[in-house]
Amino acid sequence: MKKPKDEKKVKEPKEPRKEEAENVFSALRKRYLVLKILEYLPAKDLVALSKTCRYFDRIVKIENLWKALCLRENAKRVHKSWRVSYAKSKAPKPAKKEWQINNNNNVVAQEIPAI
Repeated sequence: MKKPKDEKKVKEPKEPRKEEAENVFSALRKRYLVLKILEYLPAKDLVALSKTCRYFDRIVKIENLWKALCLRENAKRVHKSWRVSYAKSKAPKPAKKEWQINNNNNVVAQEIPAI
């Protein structure tokens, strides 16, 4: 007996193929390897790398990468974001000023470099 033409077949969802699963795991492995390699770069190079393409921009924004960098360089966590913590810990500290009176009885500020 033939089915009427107006009845359409409903496609059942297919199970993921083995190839698709392997591609997903392969992509995850590649990303993991890239992260492990980038952990050894200095922050200056990470910032430069993030400007090259969207893929690296997304990779460089991963918090675990900056956490590893902070731990490697003994930067303290001062913010909920490891990236911000690193930036704040490596920012140049303002120079201190020492006030002195010169020969003309004027008060002069002399900068002392931060240590």
